[in-house]
Amino acid sequence: MSREITPGEPIDVYLPLTDRVEVSFTASDAAQPSDLQICTVDNEKIQCSPDYKERASRFNTLQIKDGNVSDSGNYTVQDIENDETLAILKVHMRVAATVSGERSVKAKLDHPATLTCDWKCSGSLKWTLFDKPGSVLARCDQTSCRSEERFNISHDQYLKGNPHLTITAADYSTRGLYTCQCDGKDVCDVRLVIETQVMSREITPGEPIDVYLPLTDLVEVSFTASDAAQPSDLQICTVDNEKIQCSPDYKERASRINTLQIKDGHVSDTQVMSREITPGEPIDVYLPLTDLVEVSFTASDAAQPSDLQICTVDNEKIQCSPDYKERASRFNTLQIKDGHVSDSGSYTVRDIVNDETLAIVKVHMRGKRV
Repeated sequence: MSREITPGEPIDVYLPLTDRVEVSFTASDAAQPSDLQICTVDNEKIQCSPDYKERASRFNTLQIKDGNVSDSGNYTVQDIENDETLAILKVHMRVAATVSGERSVKAKLDHPATLTCDWKCSGSLKWTLFDKPGSVLARCDQTSCRSEERFNISHDQYLKGNPHLTITAADYSTRGLYTCQCDGKDVCDVRLVIETQVMSREITPGEPIDVYLPLTDLVEVSFTASDAAQPSDLQICTVDNEKIQCSPDYKERASRINTLQIKDGHVSDTQVMSREITPGEPIDVYLPLTDLVEVSFTASDAAQPSDLQICTVDNEKIQCSPDYKERASRFNTLQIKDGHVSDSGSYTVRDIVNDETLAIVKVHMRGKRV
């Protein structure tokens, strides 16, 4: 098992049994002693070393309060009676790179990203995600390298001591902490972060405000008004998949919608709908449902075929004709109805779980409605 926590959070060590088990700790920092016995648990009784006496308690798990950087490492649960290792919990503390030595790579969405590691490994090398240590993304030995789809590693670079891992198209599913191991020993930790997307929208009073949601697994939308007299970073909504909760001022105005976006709009894309765009802008097609819907296109130019099927959407799956395959994508939007002048400002979408800013949408109102 692997856990990534923030300093101050408790460390929960799973106890498969409670009949006389021993918990020991090996720090990530090689300078600290390894396999240090910290607690023994015998049913309801728990005995811990002085350093852990005030911090550890049993809640079916062994909980260690106030985790800090020095607590990073492996916690081993040993069945004393049968001399068997029952569980190993690998804990990594999520802290700034300057403190932990962890490196960070910022990637543009859907662009390649390279996780660098400078380590000459004469044996077996592998890359994994920290929270999925059993799933190997790439591995190398002296004869060859192999990698999973969406990942690349060069055998020549591995032999030179540069076993960098390349992610061919970074997205939100590839974020996280990656670990490179040589012969089972951690040699590099690199975190992949997706760059915050900054977008600008200019709308007319009365039009809805569409705030792009890169993810919908527990995200928070906050608002900072252009008018400096208003409070900044005001939380207006949280979205957790299909659930949406908003502050009283936005409760009746905000809703989550699904959108099919077609990139790089041009004149031939003009269609019968109440939206006017400039060439190069994306075309957002509202999807009232996403359970197997079809999107078709009839051009303004009568010379083009009518009712041309361009995409089908079935929940998270999207299939498009060759002309639209590279241009179309489905995304989620928080729509705020009846935009007005006081709505001008920046809308920030933050991933609550990973404490990352995903997107900033800057909204400017063209002017008061006449």
